[in-house]
Amino acid sequence: PLDFVGKGPASDKEIRIRYAEQGQPLRLLSILCNIGSGNNMGQTIERARQKELRRGKKRLYYAISMRVAMSYLSTVTGVLQLERMNSEGLPPYPSLGCALTDAHHGFDPAVQYAYGHGDSELAERFYRVFLPKFQEAYDMMEAAGNSEKDWLTLSSTYTNCGLVKRNLSKSEEALEMFEKGAEYGNSDAMVEAGLILLYGACGSAKARQDLPLSKKYLKMALEADFPPCDYRVMQAKEGLIAHAQLAMNPNLVMMRWDQRKYN
Repeated sequence: PLDFVGKGPASDKEIRIRYAEQGQPLRLLSILCNIGSGNNMGQTIERARQKELRRGKKRLYYAISMRVAMSYLSTVTGVLQLERMNSEGLPPYPSLGCALTDAHHGFDPAVQYAYGHGDSELAERFYRVFLPKFQEAYDMMEAAGNSEKDWLTLSSTYTNCGLVKRNLSKSEEALEMFEKGAEYGNSDAMVEAGLILLYGACGSAKARQDLPLSKKYLKMALEADFPPCDYRVMQAKEGLIAHAQLAMNPNLVMMRWDQRKYN
């Protein structure tokens, strides 16, 4: 369980996260036990979170969301750890897929709210804590042979983290997140990685340029099983046109349209 503690003035940026002491009761434990999982859980938690937002209690909104997410993630990893230790071998738990989905229902809206309201630094801190936890849960689900895992959901989590880091102009970290999202099949991540590697820019920061790898990602996006939206398709095609222009004139200076405001 996690304990979210406000430090200093009542500012969302001052939220810090620490593990609770051993045996310390989790305030939301009884609530979670009564809520269960699935649609009922999502509706109940969403009502509670929206109530806190209406009251102007953003920090409490974040705390509820992240605590719920960590509780369900701990359920997934804890049960699978017990299963691994059981000498008789237990069959995969089909309900763990629901618990993993509920963890995303707790985490995703809150981090998107922070990012959407201009607090990319807070969103990045949430991702820094939770991405390894989500990765661990998905890895354990796969090792247990549970067929309910959804790698596309994990790929979206990595991709959204990349967008946050791109907004903060952390080029290498953003590229790493997009490449991880692309690895798990997210076509939006393929486009973002391809464009960064083509133009050598990420937000207001410079990034490494790798034209062969960029072209590979852009083609992957157009050929993906789950293609990107029309806007992303247009971006990928424009990127491939830029590659063709560079092939004819290697000295041509290319600049991504949304990077011009930084130059």
